[in-house]
Amino acid sequence: MDTEILLDRTAVCKKLGISRAYLWKLIKTGKFPAPLRIGKRDRWRSETIAAHFARLENAA
Repeated sequence: MDTEILLDRTAVCKKLGISRAYLWKLIKTGKFPAPLRIGKRDRWRSETIAAHFARLENAA
């Protein structure tokens, strides 16, 4: 069985080394994937974050 790991805003910011305000700025400008809304909470799939990093590495 495949378990999906969901990251909250704090975990994503820590992984990126950025503030919450800057995270939202990146999302708003389309430079970072938008979160999934689960109820009133925002979550990101760990695979989505990994794919985003891979795209950044390939672009450099």
